[in-house]
Amino acid sequence: MDCIEEIAQADLRRWGADPARPTADLLDRFVSQVGLAYIHEPLGDLYGMLDLSRGTIVLNSMMADLCSCVEDLLATSVWTIAHELGHFRLHRASLGAWPPRPTLEREANFYAACLLMPREAVFWWSSLGGGIDRFCELFQVSRTSARIRLKKLGVSVKTGRGCLVGLGQ
Repeated sequence: MDCIEEIAQADLRRWGADPARPTADLLDRFVSQVGLAYIHEPLGDLYGMLDLSRGTIVLNSMMADLCSCVEDLLATSVWTIAHELGHFRLHRASLGAWPPRPTLEREANFYAACLLMPREAVFWWSSLGGGIDRFCELFQVSRTSARIRLKKLGVSVKTGRGCLVGLGQ
């Protein structure tokens, strides 16, 4: 997985992003720089998919029905775009097989985490001593995504109840 983080970091530099800052607001630019666009169509219970034949990331137009609140909708939309961009950057040659291999999904998830929560930016944020809710707001990710990334990086962040998340490796 280290090579996936290196690819995400190289992409951030190539696309003109500062890997020491949150990047979710730059996703539109990233998608267009690789020659993709995104569209909204009904996809049943899928949040999104990469359609190479049309050069698009397809987002479920019914995603609001799959999310419990507006914050979840934003975080899910951002994550889905980054995840599908991960498939484009990592798996273009092997896409098309159905069902997708679980390994490909894990790799796309990890790429999304590295793109949306770059290592340097996470360490910068942790040095400020902020809480998990502000972390999620700033990085535009869900609490679940934040907890997984923080744990992977061994970073502790205070929750609203004074607990710490992200401990351990």
